[in-house]
Amino acid sequence: MGTIYESILNEYADSIDITERLKSQISDELTTEEKFSLLLEIQILNFYFKEGDLCQDYISDFSPEEWKYISFRSNQNVTPFLKARYSHLLYKHTKHTTQGSLTRELYGELCESYLINQPDDNSFAIFCQCLECYLVISIKTNIKIAEAKTQVIKYIYDGRIPFSWKDHLIELLLRNPKFKKTDILGLTAFMLSFHPEDIGSISITERYLENCLKLGQREGVDINRIYVLLAENSVKHAEARASDKTGIIRVHALSQALNYFRLAKEKIKENEVSLKLVEQKKKIGLPIISVESTAEEAQTMINEMDSLISFLFSQDRITVLNYLVENKNLFKSERDLEKDAKKAMLGSFYGFINVQVYDINNNAKTLTTEDEKIAHLKNQNYSIQLQTVQYFLDRLFYTGFHTGKLMAADIIQFLNQNWFIVKLSDLKDKQSDKTFSWIELIGPGIIHLLTQLEQSFLDKLFKPDFVLSIDSLSLKIEGIVRDLARLSGLAVTKMGKHGAEEMNLDDLLRDEAIVKLFYPEDIYLWKFLLTPTGWNLRNNAAHSFLRPKHYSKSKAILILLAIFRLCKYGYIVT
Repeated sequence: MGTIYESILNEYADSIDITERLKSQISDELTTEEKFSLLLEIQILNFYFKEGDLCQDYISDFSPEEWKYISFRSNQNVTPFLKARYSHLLYKHTKHTTQGSLTRELYGELCESYLINQPDDNSFAIFCQCLECYLVISIKTNIKIAEAKTQVIKYIYDGRIPFSWKDHLIELLLRNPKFKKTDILGLTAFMLSFHPEDIGSISITERYLENCLKLGQREGVDINRIYVLLAENSVKHAEARASDKTGIIRVHALSQALNYFRLAKEKIKENEVSLKLVEQKKKIGLPIISVESTAEEAQTMINEMDSLISFLFSQDRITVLNYLVENKNLFKSERDLEKDAKKAMLGSFYGFINVQVYDINNNAKTLTTEDEKIAHLKNQNYSIQLQTVQYFLDRLFYTGFHTGKLMAADIIQFLNQNWFIVKLSDLKDKQSDKTFSWIELIGPGIIHLLTQLEQSFLDKLFKPDFVLSIDSLSLKIEGIVRDLARLSGLAVTKMGKHGAEEMNLDDLLRDEAIVKLFYPEDIYLWKFLLTPTGWNLRNNAAHSFLRPKHYSKSKAILILLAIFRLCKYGYIVT
């Protein structure tokens, strides 16, 4: 090994910029042997830690000559980091237990070396990665697994490691099924003994407490206190973002706080946050275009939408998706729509003539009464607003897919972390152990829809097909609404001509008790999309009235929005 870059390797081997430092040493002045070793060291250090393994972004293997070099270097007097790196690569190559045992020991020693002399954040980060390698290799080689588990627990209790980094060790523990309840007794209480200044920012505290929650669930202890701490942290988050002009982050934070207080059964706090949330939601919203908007006003509103999309993507993915779930002001309220319709009727000839409307099969219906005409005008106005919302969602998904900030997989993961995964009892089966989750029923349609949507945005030549997803999801929303009503203890049957029968979606969304469970803007969206109030997609799909031209991207996106709006009602289930 030449002396030109030996000092760089010894001093900066574990630095983020090590490969750039080494690349700066490449020159024509190097001998063939020096260039060979330098380029190989760069390739070796291009590997990165991932879940206790060493990975690279491209598929390649070392030649016999290169493996010989790595073996030679592993026996030289090099830094502990380099020695562990060479040994780990050799273990991946040979799969020999002896090499794995050596690598395990090297990582164990390396972990301890990073806790000497007031380590900084970079040292703690590498320490956590090396500890995971130590644990994973112990398990893979079946060597002293109990000792490795004990060592992880000891480090969690170790006073040299700040609570903000103990959090990463808890994540390591939670990822590994080898840790049983008996291994972690008392650990949740210890992790909750932190002081706020021990953690740092509000967002880091949130992640810390979420891991404490998972830990408490695995340990089987009372987790109500953790829910309260999460709720209080979310309230702090909302208060800290007073300068946020859109208010989106505050709504998201207060929504989280409300949910956590509900889970903690803190009714007084829940009511306090609920009132704050209601007020906050009045302050934000998507610019709304109505039939009265001029072209100039419409363009201004579109520009505002694009600005909103830019802001949303400056936040995290959860904030973007929760905007679609929570925001009340994506649409005008039904009350305002009716007010606008009545205003349009005044002094208009529309009120003095009979109006004919046509359904999807061109069957005519004559509107004669004022109420019928107002309902028709209301729907026309709402249809224009839906075009605005569809444009907004189209731009949002286009931006997300093209920037990589919001991909189909992210949306699927979001839904998989929602209440849709909760197991519900099947009332049609008398065996109490028969359960299902709604994600099992809507998952295939969601995956198909998002796959088609993502591909259509990324490939201009791709022609999406939304037949399967629209047919499936337009029928499932009725069942979800029915189950939410049932789980709230409300009746979901009615007396028909031949006795008791299940309410359909139109019945459910007209029932006075059931509609109180949901936000009015959500109810009207579902009504308009899926019932005779508007497009009647549920009935038209069920009876095969839809033709290929009806299975449009805009309808698919709005069906997806209708699913998103159901996400916020998980408290009914949990």
